[in-house]
Amino acid sequence: MLKQLLKRTKLPAASAFFVKCVGRHPKRLITTTTITNETASDSPNVFEVTKDNFEAEVIGAKIPIVLDCWASWCGPCVRLTPIITDAVEAQDGKVKLAKLNTDEQPELAQALQIQSLPTVFTVHNGKPVDNFVGLLGEEEVEQFVQRAAQLLDD
Repeated sequence: MLKQLLKRTKLPAASAFFVKCVGRHPKRLITTTTITNETASDSPNVFEVTKDNFEAEVIGAKIPIVLDCWASWCGPCVRLTPIITDAVEAQDGKVKLAKLNTDEQPELAQALQIQSLPTVFTVHNGKPVDNFVGLLGEEEVEQFVQRAAQLLDD
């Protein structure tokens, strides 16, 4: 099945992380490239977090930030990516998604005391106001992001 899907999508086998049905996204091929800087640059509402931009882009943000702490080897993290990205995009700029790769930014992960992946925070006015750990269903993720977007109205 995987080989057939890779042939149809013309991706090399080495680039495929896994194939999994995700909510309303049946047969979506999730590759490691879908959760790297290539994804972050595709949308103005999604960006990669580093120790260099964390203070300005997350703590100093004028709108609520959904901070997704993840790693490429974490299956639930990879499955969460399209769900949380779609939920943020549906909010039309009321909230942004900050992606923190804990393997590439271990100092930030340690400072945030990340112990399990995925860990997702809502940061508003420089403070964490909501969070969840682990993979939630699509509906729960959408509600989480909607709560974050409502902070802008308060």
